[in-house]
Amino acid sequence: MLALVAGLGLLAAAAAAAGSTPPRRYTAADQALARSLVLRQSDLGSASLWPGGMKKPDTSAAPSCPGYHPDESDLPITGDAESAYSNQAAGVEYDSEAQILQTAKMVQLDWQRSVQPGLIPCLRSTLKRGLSSSETLVSVTRISVPRISTFTAEYRIVFDVHRTTAPKTVPLMTDILFLGRDRAEITLTTTAPYVERAPVEQSELRLARILVARIPTTA
Repeated sequence: MLALVAGLGLLAAAAAAAGSTPPRRYTAADQALARSLVLRQSDLGSASLWPGGMKKPDTSAAPSCPGYHPDESDLPITGDAESAYSNQAAGVEYDSEAQILQTAKMVQLDWQRSVQPGLIPCLRSTLKRGLSSSETLVSVTRISVPRISTFTAEYRIVFDVHRTTAPKTVPLMTDILFLGRDRAEITLTTTAPYVERAPVEQSELRLARILVARIPTTA
């Protein structure tokens, strides 16, 4: 899938067409590096409150839409790792994926090809096809975020979940924070109640800074 849209792996299957899939040429060193960059239990707190751990990265193709189909066929991924944690009581979930590309130049090219205006309408159309009958898409927007790595961008998806019990409509959000530095790309995806967006935003930035600080100067 798109290295910079890894956070939408669960939604990519809903796309009518798929983007180009980057070649995967894993090395032991870069796999170890990728594993060292994702969220850890200690980043969040008690294991009883934040169960989770490492998971198999989703390697399916990311969404491709008219006017938006970034080519990744020349950007080999040499390391890939993912972890996820959830706090059911708070209704908050964090998913982090780290991908290592062969060169820093490839990260720059991936960013230039992927983070562009066509991404938002592509996400919107893909999400509309992927949501269930009890969910309604409200908005997909790029939100302001401090530049905490060489490349930084964040997108927010807001959707309503309709229930048979009160409250009958629950607004939720999924924030996708893209980070890139040297040969590493990190995607931090957060799903939480929309009403909690202020404290969640602060938590996202705290976690993002932790993840970026783990990237070696020359990855």
